[in-house]
Amino acid sequence: MLNKDPYRQYAIDGLTYLNNIYTDPKYAKILPTGVNAWTDPSNNEAYLAGKIFYSNNAGTMFAKAVFDKNPVKDDTYLALPPKGMGAGGRILVGGGAAKRWFIIKGSKNREAAEQLIRYMHSAEIQKEMFKISNGYVYPAYEWGWDEPEIKASDAGSHVTDVWRAAQNHESGYTDTWWPAPPSPQVSSLNSSNFWTDMFGEVLGGKSPADAVKSAHDRAVRVFKEFGASPLRGFRRFLWRYRRGDSDSSSTQRRAGRAAARGAAVVQSVPTRPRA
Repeated sequence: MLNKDPYRQYAIDGLTYLNNIYTDPKYAKILPTGVNAWTDPSNNEAYLAGKIFYSNNAGTMFAKAVFDKNPVKDDTYLALPPKGMGAGGRILVGGGAAKRWFIIKGSKNREAAEQLIRYMHSAEIQKEMFKISNGYVYPAYEWGWDEPEIKASDAGSHVTDVWRAAQNHESGYTDTWWPAPPSPQVSSLNSSNFWTDMFGEVLGGKSPADAVKSAHDRAVRVFKEFGASPLRGFRRFLWRYRRGDSDSSSTQRRAGRAAARGAAVVQSVPTRPRA
């Protein structure tokens, strides 16, 4: 999709905006000292030390503050992301890093594995997770939000309601594969720092347009390696984008309704806020 307008131009505009923030001298005062040399945990460390006031990677950061009884936790609030700027601007927000259980095909102990999964999803275990990870572990479905382990949490008082709104946001956003369902090719791109590398090329001197083109070419190569069709994927994306729906968000809604009825759901554990 990065070679098709208007999405190509949206990507170029976004990279241009970010490039200006990090390179234009007039914005120098809003950037933390040495930010371009930060590693993955640096933003969390800076926030916990009181050096920055905002972070977009807040789940583990907040959990760390609660665990260490860092007073910054009392002044930390979760906020929905603002609407994007420009013609393509909108709010995309949804459930965080849900995890899944897998059983190896042909496993000799499949029944025991399934029993373990169901045990870990029992109300007893879920409530214990809510209690020991206040403000970090939340229900994956409709059950659990009114449990005392969630309601009575001082740590989560600034987080819970906003996180629930995010998980049920009308955009139905799930992750970078949205609005398509999860796929191994997109997961591969994510794990290889696809988006970070694209912006890194811009900071290295490449124009936003050229960085978008090279990112598109890289994505096509990965899709082909997995035997997927980039064009078919784009057509599916465009159809769902215009329709305002996706297989993954529909599946989430169906699973949520099933959980509310008391049906057994064993594919996902409680989610964790990312922002």
